[in-house]
Amino acid sequence: MSIVNGGFSISSEDSTGSTIFNDTSSAGGASIENFDASGFDGDIGRTIFNGASTAGHASISNYGAGYSHGAGGQTIFNDTSTAANASIDNFGSGPASTAESALTIFNDASTAGHATITNHAAVDFAGETIFKGSSTADSATLIANEGNYGACAIIFDDASTGGTARVKVFGNGYLDITGRQPGVSIGSIEGSGNVYLGANRLTVGTNNISTSFSGVVSGTGLLSKIGSGIPLHCGHGRSHSGKRLTYQTRLCGTSRRNRLFESQRRSATAGRIWRSNERCAAYPP
Repeated sequence: MSIVNGGFSISSEDSTGSTIFNDTSSAGGASIENFDASGFDGDIGRTIFNGASTAGHASISNYGAGYSHGAGGQTIFNDTSTAANASIDNFGSGPASTAESALTIFNDASTAGHATITNHAAVDFAGETIFKGSSTADSATLIANEGNYGACAIIFDDASTGGTARVKVFGNGYLDITGRQPGVSIGSIEGSGNVYLGANRLTVGTNNISTSFSGVVSGTGLLSKIGSGIPLHCGHGRSHSGKRLTYQTRLCGTSRRNRLFESQRRSATAGRIWRSNERCAAYPP
């Protein structure tokens, strides 16, 4: 089954339409496209999941705006709905001086399930995935690719949770937990992108897999490690204070001094804690 919502209309009276799943309905294996609204005409294409509905193993594409003042397509999960095993792509927009990104939004107690959600960039603005309310990323794979003018984003707000999600950020793509107090736990972090903590704590390791992260961590909060996986910080990066890091270190344990990678604590699950000036040539448990 193929579903198309949206597409720019030359008539400002035309609405681009939405597809809405209610109760326990399922998108099954549908191919769904949510197009943008360009300029001041029409409305964006949306796919909305309400109640306990599910995206099944659908393929969903949200397209970014092609012109200024446009808005990208959206997929919205409300209530206790789930993205299940869907593949969702949020594409970038442009060329546009003022436009809204293509979005996937989780509200209420909805869940990303086991979905793969990828945020892409185009000429200007980039796709975003946003968790609000008490929604959860569950065991999804969340990807924020590198952008041009705008950066792809994965954002946790309100009381949302990260579950065991695998988070991948590349280039200027970023994970933002500045609006999630006092912090959030995720399965793992990897890639070369950015992590914005604000004053909050990011805990990684709930999926117990080993990953490599070479990006930048910013903010006055904390980064802590749990679980049996071995996340490595390799190459360049910045500490909470913005200090540039040019060494390789494990991201393990909880800092006692509000500085990354400077705790002396050990635990059976977190392993050795490496100082910020210590070269990590081997990775013993």
